[in-house]
Amino acid sequence: MMENLSALTMVVSARAMLDAILAGEGDAAVLADLAQGRLRAKRALLEQALSGRVRAHHRFLLAEHLTQLDDLEAQIGRFDARISAYLDEPSAPPAAAPPQPPPRRPSTRRR
Repeated sequence: MMENLSALTMVVSARAMLDAILAGEGDAAVLADLAQGRLRAKRALLEQALSGRVRAHHRFLLAEHLTQLDDLEAQIGRFDARISAYLDEPSAPPAAAPPQPPPRRPSTRRR
């Protein structure tokens, strides 16, 4: 459970940083300040990783990737809802077994 919470904190932090970059923020210190949880302890490394030039084409690509992630998350939500609805439906009685053909009679012909 703690691993999931830690991973979620990293995802939330990363998304906040990426959204800030998309909004035009370029100051690595400001971006590193968006870290949450245990990621805050790595602030110096974050600053180093977040320093650099982000140009318009980088922002375009980043926006496209984040849009795709958002679309996939929405699709997963629709699948989850559909699966939940299916599992909540009352179970139908099992289908009757298909009729079996009558047994074959032994042949009376000589060979």
